[in-house]
Amino acid sequence: MAPLRLSAGCLTLLLYTIAAGALAAQQPLPPKPAPSTTDQQRIDQLIRQLGGASFAEREQAMKELVAVGVPALEPLRKALQSKDPELIRRAQECIPIIERNVQIVTLIKALKDKDSETRAQAAKQLGKFGPMADAAVPALLEAFEDEDTSVWLDAKYAIAQIGPKAKKAVPKLIELLKKREGRRSRTCDAAFVLGKIGPAAEEAVPALLDVLENYSTSAGRAEAARALGLIGGIDEKLIPALLNGLKDLDVRVRRNSAEALGNIGKEPAACVPALLEALKKHKGLSLEDEALSSYPTRTIICALGRFGPGAKEAVPVLIDILKEPKQKNGLREESIETLRRIGPEAKKAIPMLNDLMKGMYNGIYSKEASRALDSIQRKTPE
Repeated sequence: MAPLRLSAGCLTLLLYTIAAGALAAQQPLPPKPAPSTTDQQRIDQLIRQLGGASFAEREQAMKELVAVGVPALEPLRKALQSKDPELIRRAQECIPIIERNVQIVTLIKALKDKDSETRAQAAKQLGKFGPMADAAVPALLEAFEDEDTSVWLDAKYAIAQIGPKAKKAVPKLIELLKKREGRRSRTCDAAFVLGKIGPAAEEAVPALLDVLENYSTSAGRAEAARALGLIGGIDEKLIPALLNGLKDLDVRVRRNSAEALGNIGKEPAACVPALLEALKKHKGLSLEDEALSSYPTRTIICALGRFGPGAKEAVPVLIDILKEPKQKNGLREESIETLRRIGPEAKKAIPMLNDLMKGMYNGIYSKEASRALDSIQRKTPE
């Protein structure tokens, strides 16, 4: 068997991780100052409180012990020998939290390593902790501007995995949205991360609208449209900008604008006609463009479904899609689901759905058609 070979970066990060594990396990490492007698007494008192009579007292003790960190680990492990089941249970909960926090702190330090592969691996590992690694956001933002492509890409995905708890990154990401020129432009990537942060990034909406409307690179416009749909908000320019995005020359921008309008689900009177117009244009593309058009078409149909009864104007178009014998790429399934969401306002589709129930297209849509019929034919309260 060939010997295992590790790159320099992976080996360095492994050493960081071993050091973190050793610290958490209180194995021999460079000496750390021992807790003072007063601190040790406080730790012992908090551990006793884990089994206290008051729920609030037990909860507070847990929070304080986690905040104490490494010095509390050995006393907590000894507490596992207690005869109090509640104390044992809470000690068992505290230990992995503290150990995880030690690992996160160690990985944050590794983001400053001289070796770029070590920095990249540290960012990637922090991302695996998800929202629990929110303390790493400032360091990851610095790594997001690293000269090394692997480092800043892994930092980008790490912040995205932290999600809404990365809200503190929003001001810096807005700044990066505006850095549109040069080799270190991060406009598209900043938009991606803001979308993952979601509604907590609402203050970024004006900057994202500017990218959607004015950025010369289509990938950036597409990512801005997607982010706007995930963030939402009440900016009065939001819906008009996305409606305009449906007319963009780039198919990705049209697709993401449609998806965003569906996610937001507001102003059906303006959105539904525009989505229908976009749907008709995509349906009319030549067969040579089919690979390009099918995904946007499906996205538009799904977006219409998000408006529920407000998308009743779409019913005739959806029926036509169901009738098309050479329909591909899941368009029938999506059309049936949109009819289901429209509900009783889609009564004109009942004959077509009945045909699907009876075995049209070899009966492969009978289950979906049955669900749609149940929704359309349900009795509404008087």
